[in-house]
Order: sequence, then C-alpha cells, then structure tokens
Amino acid sequence: MIRSVSDFFYDDPTTAYAPLPEHNLESPCYPIIATNHGYYYRRLHPEIKNIHLEPVYHHIKYKDPDIHKSELSKLLKFHINLANSIGNPP
Repeated sequence: MIRSVSDFFYDDPTTAYAPLPEHNLESPCYPIIATNHGYYYRRLHPEIKNIHLEPVYHHIKYKDPDIHKSELSKLLKFHINLANSIGNPP
C-alpha cells in the first residue's frame, strides 16, 4: 500500500502504533533514504547512518519534520515533472 507524505507525517494519538513501511517504492520516504554497505541514511544527512530503518524513519518524522516534508515535496514534484516530460515529449 502506497502511503502519502501527509499520511506518513500524520499522528493520531487515538490509534495504535502501526509499523512504518518497508523501504521500497511504496514508501513515501523512498526518495530521501539511501543505502550504502548495509546502512540506511538520509540523503540530507549522509553522515548519520544506521543499520536499522526504523530510526531513520523516526528521524525524518520527528526531527525537523518541516524540512523533510519540504524535501519530499520538492523531489516528488521533480519526479512528476520528469515523468511527464519523458512520457509527453515536447
């Protein structure tokens, strides 16, 4: 199931904890997370890495979420524009 960026950052204190999505194309954070030699890291902060994905998602969601939302929005717009230009050449 593909989750939106808004859904990823939304917190409802009345609902039970749900595990975060796996790191694949369905993850809303896919564009800003990379892997290298078994470590996950945020492209914005490559010096901070972890072998576990959960802390990386936690950082994105709770540490400066506005910066991460903004970066995800920019990348999403870029990818949409790129896809449109490839699919609909001028």
